[in-house]
Amino acid sequence: MTKPLEEAIASVRAAPSIDIHGKAYSTVATRVEVFRKHFGLEFGIRTTVIDSTEPHVRMYAEILDANGRVIASGHAEENRNYGNINKTSALEN
Repeated sequence: MTKPLEEAIASVRAAPSIDIHGKAYSTVATRVEVFRKHFGLEFGIRTTVIDSTEPHVRMYAEILDANGRVIASGHAEENRNYGNINKTSALEN
């Protein structure tokens, strides 16, 4: 792992978190703030809604370098019927 990435991971772990079902959770806002602090505008984040058919939200996210090349990607799915946060914020999650 590269030093900036290790430092960013350590910063996320040290950042304030909230407890959700007994697990520490860093909000997206906190993670993006740490990302920008460590990587500035050198990289970008692009998210795409794949599907938002009730009750599910499916997303795809990419980290891009300054040339627009994808260097990391991931998928997520949330169910609006699961938990109080997802009832109002499934898309954000």
